Amino acid sequence: MTADIRRIMANARKKRQINIPISRQDELIREIKYLRSVAKDVVDRYSLKINAHLADLVRILESPNRKRYTSRKPKDKVMREMLSCARSLNVKPKKGRAKDLARIEKIAKDLADLMPAQP
Repeated sequence: MTADIRRIMANARKKRQINIPISRQDELIREIKYLRSVAKDVVDRYSLKINAHLADLVRILESPNRKRYTSRKPKDKVMREMLSCARSLNVKPKKGRAKDLARIEKIAKDLADLMPAQP
């Protein structure tokens, strides 16, 4: 490296006030970008899983009296309990909290558990 390049890089580091060599900094940037993409994939798949469970419940409840689903439709008492469970959700979507996702997942599981088993 020439003296001019060294001086330019040293000045740039002082301005950033970070003494990470450029190659490590580039490597760190790459890793952070990778973490962002992994986080997005995990959240997307998690969301798909919860939505699939809820969609299954809706499909069963909306189905006409077909032989395949008739035995899985809950009785009135169970439906009241399921309705109470669904209404118990207390989340703040604008905050984007992980515990809100956990609450939604728990309610989805509770609703699935209340649904009568397949014959």
